[in-house]
Amino acid sequence: MYGTVSKAQVRRFSALQALYWAYVGSFHSFLLSMLAARGESATMIGVYTALMTLGSCLGQFFVARLCDATGRCRRVFVPVVLALELSCLLLYSVTERWLILILIFAAGFAKQPLGAVLDTWFIRAVGDDMRAFGRMRAAGSLAFALLMLVYGAALNRFGYGIMPWVSAVLLCWLVALCLRTKDTSRAPAAGERPRLLSGLSLITGELILIFAALFFLGAANNSVYNMIPVLLPVLGGTTAHHGLLLFCNAGMEAPAMRVNWDRFGLSPAKRCVLSALLYAVSTLLMGLAGNVWLFIALWCVNGFAFGLGLHARRALVTALAPDEAQTTMHGLGDMMYSGVGPILASVVFGGMLDQGGMRLMLSVAAGLELVSAALFAVLVWRKRKMMNTAS
Repeated sequence: MYGTVSKAQVRRFSALQALYWAYVGSFHSFLLSMLAARGESATMIGVYTALMTLGSCLGQFFVARLCDATGRCRRVFVPVVLALELSCLLLYSVTERWLILILIFAAGFAKQPLGAVLDTWFIRAVGDDMRAFGRMRAAGSLAFALLMLVYGAALNRFGYGIMPWVSAVLLCWLVALCLRTKDTSRAPAAGERPRLLSGLSLITGELILIFAALFFLGAANNSVYNMIPVLLPVLGGTTAHHGLLLFCNAGMEAPAMRVNWDRFGLSPAKRCVLSALLYAVSTLLMGLAGNVWLFIALWCVNGFAFGLGLHARRALVTALAPDEAQTTMHGLGDMMYSGVGPILASVVFGGMLDQGGMRLMLSVAAGLELVSAALFAVLVWRKRKMMNTAS
């Protein structure tokens, strides 16, 4: 048993994670590559990325808070993922820029909250057993990695026309399994009035510090990640290299999430510091990479840093957030990392890449990641000070 669920349910949750992240990889990971192949400039790709992250900011807050307000995750997840698939199919079909802008915003609104909703759903199921959560979340990274191993080469050979078909098949499996999985989310307490804005009053000073650190980390790392379709051609890379990069990146996430870091004396806050430092080193070295293979190798370090940091920040927020606002707080953290931070950075980085080149853009990103490491270090210092005061 893990928490309040059996091993069979853990396997089902792992399968859900695997299907969800394979589904995300089947379309969204190559969406910007598809637009770049249609002739969009680096600056325009930056605009699309910023608009998608703007949608994710609004969606992250609204969808996550809706889960907490209603006390249900599955009932929210299924219609949102169906809306996401509709936006994907339309994005593949249309060529008018104004429609692309609307659909990019809609895709960001629907996609970004789903990861936090799934993670919170599973965390509620496993209780305080974050190792069980790590194993389940690692299944998603492994599925994503295995798909990327062949998917980039498949797109290179057969074209982007296979994307809507593959994503539709994976979606059907995902929804079917989701409907057969028990919704373990919290039911609202007697007399509790569901309100979308009520969770904001529960934000503490430590959560604000975490959100600020995630803001700078996301502004750097997510913006660089979204610019991969533009950065790879600079080094002579192709769609096949893109798929291999995503495979290596996601493949390194899983080991980081499966390790019991407490054995090494690394608390979640310390792991967040280490994660941000690894990001900064790998990003700085990417600017010095002279070929596509070194660039891909450095994304292995980046993937390990992501797996280390995701598991740590989920544990931090779970420990600090009240039960009635778990999804909201995880959603706000993801919003800072994947939404608010990258909005301006994506536009600025796109223009920076066009005007100043790849090395300048990556150096600035590494600087932002060091700022994030410093903020997480403040959190470690505050916790140590509180412990010393208590003793």
